[in-house]
Amino acid sequence: MVGRAQEGIDFAQCRDLRLRGHALDRVLREWQIQPCRVLDMGCGTGDNAIRLARQGFEVTAFDLVPRAIDLALEKSRSLALNLEFRVADFRRLIPVEPFPFVFDSGLYHCVRREWLRDWLAFLERV
Repeated sequence: MVGRAQEGIDFAQCRDLRLRGHALDRVLREWQIQPCRVLDMGCGTGDNAIRLARQGFEVTAFDLVPRAIDLALEKSRSLALNLEFRVADFRRLIPVEPFPFVFDSGLYHCVRREWLRDWLAFLERV
């Protein structure tokens, strides 16, 4: 999957698509979610994670694609934010404690049928 995920991706285009009609802003507003610890699953190049951190959230963000995390780190390097990026596979990620808020804009649609049990177990852990 990593090889397939890395081939042919225009990360700039992915970033632009995430900013249009931003669902994250709507979720925060409608659900009245205040700054807390948050897990950004499938964070890609980090736009949502950075957006959350700028609003005072303590963000842990992960993605399976190393190049996406490299770009996220480049973007966030000069910012003084409470933000951690990781290259990780959700099937092997074990959080120290559950997160009060979990946001996914780039992971669920990649979960394959044979991973559904792992996905549900992961959601229970986070």
